[in-house]
Amino acid sequence: MSVPDPTRPRLLVVAGESSGDQIAAKALDFLRQHSSRAEIFGVGGPSMRAIGVEIIAPQERLAVMGLADVLFRLPLIWWTWHQVKRAVKRRQPQVVLLVDAPGFNLPLARSLKGLGARRVYYISPKYWAWKAGRLNAVARHSEAQALIFPFEEADYRRAGGHPVFVGHPVLDLVDGAPERSQARRELGLDEDERVLALLPGSRMGELKRHLPLLRECSQVLADQPLRLLLQVPDLPGVPDLVKALGLGGRVKLVTGRFHHVLRAADLGLVASGTASLEAAVLGLPHLVYYKLDPLAAWLAERVVKAPYASPVNLAAGREVVPELLNRKAQGVLMADWVLNRLREDSLSAQGAELARLTREHLGGGGASRRVAELLVEELEGAGAIC
Repeated sequence: MSVPDPTRPRLLVVAGESSGDQIAAKALDFLRQHSSRAEIFGVGGPSMRAIGVEIIAPQERLAVMGLADVLFRLPLIWWTWHQVKRAVKRRQPQVVLLVDAPGFNLPLARSLKGLGARRVYYISPKYWAWKAGRLNAVARHSEAQALIFPFEEADYRRAGGHPVFVGHPVLDLVDGAPERSQARRELGLDEDERVLALLPGSRMGELKRHLPLLRECSQVLADQPLRLLLQVPDLPGVPDLVKALGLGGRVKLVTGRFHHVLRAADLGLVASGTASLEAAVLGLPHLVYYKLDPLAAWLAERVVKAPYASPVNLAAGREVVPELLNRKAQGVLMADWVLNRLREDSLSAQGAELARLTREHLGGGGASRRVAELLVEELEGAGAIC
């Protein structure tokens, strides 16, 4: 086994889902500008690969939500764990960047203790919603915490951590979004037609639970003068899954081009997560929905303390966008919301106000650059020459 160059920056990154892959890639792109010699490898997806990160395991192995998803993917999760641990032992990274995915990254952070790598945790687990003990676990098992909500900083200081509030990366993610006219032109849409975006999520488990809801919704809306855009991730098996549902010819399938869909639409039905924040920042009036598997939903009703699921509402501290969750997530109710909004003439004004409110609560952009600066500090603190 070759001996790693002790002076060359070596960074292991573990980003466990599509949004984490995109968020990590933004920060790593800034890091590349500062240190072109850096050797960066880890668990990620197409965004990280596009900027030259060596992917040792695909992020979709870890993109799970709910107990059924975890059990189904357990062998792949176990194999990814061992791939990461082998890479740590063989390549001896000076710094490990752990992006979200606490179910995998927290045990990993704990297992790396004493191995010499400085651990940076980016995007804290939602300890204020459930599993409050994760706050102390992250503070104890990472040398620095890059936080996206300002209130988290004081909590981590009380827990003995070393927090840095960097801001929310969603503001960086939407920087390259096209203008509405460009998005519509490139998606083959007329400028004056009404468009509804259907966004079921990026994980296969989410798609299996949410696509039937969207089919039911589209059936209710069948007689409306409305174009439906169904945006799905570029994953194996997704086209067959969509085809099997028989969503109909009025639904235009779009793979990737997420920001194009958000810009082109007048309204959106958005699976809860970072996508809701991106929709809000881009000024798209939308409804947030989510459906867990039955056991996970039963547990969530009993242990989740947060008043909202959407990060837009959590950031604002009130319901800015409506939510339909679990048993309330029904296609007919989603269609009712769309029909009511279509009767209004002020959708663009509503979107502009939504964007203003969301940006106000998230603060300014620049999270990716701040994370890159933190990584440089940690690498230099570990003795790497950046």
